[in-house]
Amino acid sequence: MRRQIAILTLLVLPLAGAAQDRGRVTGSLESNSIYYLDDAVVGKPASSWGSNNYLKLDWSKGSFGAGLQAEYYPEPLAGYPSELKGAGLTGLYASWNGSLAEVTAGSFFEQVGSGLLLRTWEDRELGLNNTLMGGRIAFHTPNRGLSVKVFGGAPKYGLWPTANTAVAGGDLSLDLLPLFGAESEHSIVLEGSVTDRFTRNVEDNIALLAKTGGFGVPGQVLGWSGRVQYAYGGFSLKGEYVGKGPDFYTEHLPKSRETYGSRAETPRSWN
Repeated sequence: MRRQIAILTLLVLPLAGAAQDRGRVTGSLESNSIYYLDDAVVGKPASSWGSNNYLKLDWSKGSFGAGLQAEYYPEPLAGYPSELKGAGLTGLYASWNGSLAEVTAGSFFEQVGSGLLLRTWEDRELGLNNTLMGGRIAFHTPNRGLSVKVFGGAPKYGLWPTANTAVAGGDLSLDLLPLFGAESEHSIVLEGSVTDRFTRNVEDNIALLAKTGGFGVPGQVLGWSGRVQYAYGGFSLKGEYVGKGPDFYTEHLPKSRETYGSRAETPRSWN
């Protein structure tokens, strides 16, 4: 492990030095490794050790930026998804950020509203990273009375974007008073979002669950939300309504229930 960290460090330092006159380079390296001992109560994981490693590099110059994230799991730490085993380039992007518009190609994190409709984020302690690989375009007026963004991509699953699911959506925000040129300490903002999730090549076990329960797995699930916000001084009031089309999911059941494959599950239809 020490050798691994030393090699990655030697790779990062020259990049930072060479970019001094060609923009700004920032980076981070995180490595978490554990060697497990036998425990009389909880036992011992299948592997005697685990190691999660993350390398992140970002470059920026003026309005342009680019970056990448690489992850390496020779053996994922106990409690992390087994799909993480191996190495992968889990983040790669290029972006342009102007005074009124922003364009991103590659991997990006996105959230609309409170996140009930859509939220992508990374939490390494939970082993969660559902970044989208695709593109995003955002625009706002000079007084930010109107803001619009559209996006689309495939969410990350394990070390790579999933090939079976894609998400597209848009978000609109109207700050009414600045939009009409009014100057006031009050703020009234109306917002709306729409998302569409596409699914193809449903796994055989999921399709079997749906058929057994008399449900169908929808190839497309539409979601929407409407929001309103009022603010004055240090006081603010927010409200949001979220809706979603019919969906399908599975849930785990106690072992005493009928099992499908190696897991106890039952089909559910969510309307």
